[in-house]
Amino acid sequence: AFSTSTALVNQYPAFTINPGESGLTAVKRLLSMVPDVIFFVRDTAYLKNPLAADSSQYAYGTDHAIIEANYRELAQESNRAQVFGEGVFTEDWDWDEIALVHDRLAQASDINIDSTTKAHHRGAAILRGADIEGIDGHILVPMNCGQDLFDVISITSPQAGLNASKRRVISLTRTWTPNKPKSRYSLSVGLGAP
Repeated sequence: AFSTSTALVNQYPAFTINPGESGLTAVKRLLSMVPDVIFFVRDTAYLKNPLAADSSQYAYGTDHAIIEANYRELAQESNRAQVFGEGVFTEDWDWDEIALVHDRLAQASDINIDSTTKAHHRGAAILRGADIEGIDGHILVPMNCGQDLFDVISITSPQAGLNASKRRVISLTRTWTPNKPKSRYSLSVGLGAP
């Protein structure tokens, strides 16, 4: 399901694409203002707001086998966000993460931010991105043509102590292995926090 954040819908930034700046860099700068992510299906770009409460859309490890896997939980790169705007300053914290590893600060400065609401939206986007990247790993599975970027999946792996554990798809790599006597298509699914 596609969704957009309130921050995305209510943004009207004064935005300039600088000479020599690539379109990719410009889009990344725009999306740094919101928690939404961009992905493509064929030739169309879609935006999605990856919420921690999103429900799982597919399960691996039960009916759909896992060939190999790697699961890691990392300390978040940032757990406190300071946002500076036009006459505005806010801070947002992830207290659970701060209790684990102490203060890890990220800062953003943007003249388009002219209210505390917009500043808190930016702080929430920074912390949400750090949360998603705090879980890492991949699974290699037989091909699943219906898998999309940023879907939430469930993984069951008794060896890793996972029972219908939710993860977010953050990368997809399709591979054709022409081994004899048995060739196979496989899908490597990069994992993040739901």
